Amino acid sequence: MKEAIYNLFLYVQKGVIGELGVVVHQMGGTEQEKLSNLQRLVDSDYKIAIRFELARPVEWREYQGTERLGNHLELFEQVFRACAAPINPLVVVTPIVDGSPRIMAVTDIGALDLDKLRGTPLGSPGVMQ
Repeated sequence: MKEAIYNLFLYVQKGVIGELGVVVHQMGGTEQEKLSNLQRLVDSDYKIAIRFELARPVEWREYQGTERLGNHLELFEQVFRACAAPINPLVVVTPIVDGSPRIMAVTDIGALDLDKLRGTPLGSPGVMQ
């Protein structure tokens, strides 16, 4: 059975998220197959995404703090409303930093499990916002 699934993008310029983007696909298959397809489509989708300008730009570090808490999809509420998305949509979120996709780790939706970030740039010691 096909369902709407969402490739979501954060457009980051000089450390600030000013726009969000979305491409909606209708796909069937298992959840993992759908996620893999969304990941495979990132390179083409971010260029054609429908964009939404944020009323208040958000600093990249602030957004990363919401990721750690599992609240980061709240930033996409206007996108979800515009797309009439269901309560728990299947999504892949990719930052587009200074014009290019930046994938530092692949995680589940929800609060970050720091153990799963070991071996990635996000698993290195640093200052948390």
